[in-house]
Amino acid sequence: MILTSGDLHTRKEEPFFSAVRQTLEEYDRKLKKGDTFIQLGDWFHISRPYPEENELVYYYIRKWIERGVRIIALAGNHDYLGVEDTYSIDPFDSMDVLLVKEPSILKLESSTFLFLPWMPRSHFPTDKRESYFSSILDSDVEGGFVYENKDKLNDVDYICYHFEDETVFMGGINIGYDIRPLEQFTPKARRIGGHIHIKSKNYLGTPYQTRYDEKGQIGRYITIEDGAYVENSLPLFIEYLDIEYGDEVDNTTSKILTISNAPSLEACYQKYAIPNVYIRKVDLLVSQERIVEEEETSNDGSLIGMFTTYADINSIDDKTKKYILGLL
Repeated sequence: MILTSGDLHTRKEEPFFSAVRQTLEEYDRKLKKGDTFIQLGDWFHISRPYPEENELVYYYIRKWIERGVRIIALAGNHDYLGVEDTYSIDPFDSMDVLLVKEPSILKLESSTFLFLPWMPRSHFPTDKRESYFSSILDSDVEGGFVYENKDKLNDVDYICYHFEDETVFMGGINIGYDIRPLEQFTPKARRIGGHIHIKSKNYLGTPYQTRYDEKGQIGRYITIEDGAYVENSLPLFIEYLDIEYGDEVDNTTSKILTISNAPSLEACYQKYAIPNVYIRKVDLLVSQERIVEEEETSNDGSLIGMFTTYADINSIDDKTKKYILGLL
């Protein structure tokens, strides 16, 4: 069996640290001797992980390697430390993990995989957005990956990658590539993308809700066994919730709250001081302004007329009204 996971983003802050541990525990129950585990990039949230993050990940890697599981780690953008030109996953190499930092083709069980990792612009001869494709994937560039592997590409069953493809280009500093030109060489290939956190046609999505825009998403992983491709659901380890102040919260799983109509921050932190409950954002209840409906009142435009209208609309008592009119 081949088990493929989306971006883990291991980080020491709770409830994310526990969610990664629970995710790896789910994978651990599934993996057996002879299986292959594929991580689609961004194993860590930062390129220089904290010791407790390394310890958690190393524990499962060593456990799976000892069990006889093959591990493949695709390089992701969060894994790369530009100032040192290193990756957070580099130490995996000493644990017999296959690191994929350049395009490669591998035969795994009865399927053929094309791996396209995230690669920094500094690794290309040009800073152009299209450099990945023109330098490596352009079929007309002699010495390029596709040029040298045209005969093998026809057998590719799955393309695993960690960047934006043509269906989700986000612009800005993000690096995305239109990989449709590959389709002429990989006619039967199915895409399994990492990097994009929201599940879509070509992207697996994250195994747990790593940020607010993933609210409501169910974590998934893919298994491929005897040629059968299956999307599997994971338990809800973290759930982002939008609630009104005063709503009760079930804390059987970790909840990250956005609270509206709250009387104060202090009130929120007191009411929701509950294990497994975290507060993301609080929208305070704003005091309502008095809304006065205008009524038909005589107003001849004089100062007395304007005050009379004002007094009638705002229900000023007769004694005060008479006194002020006398002054006018």
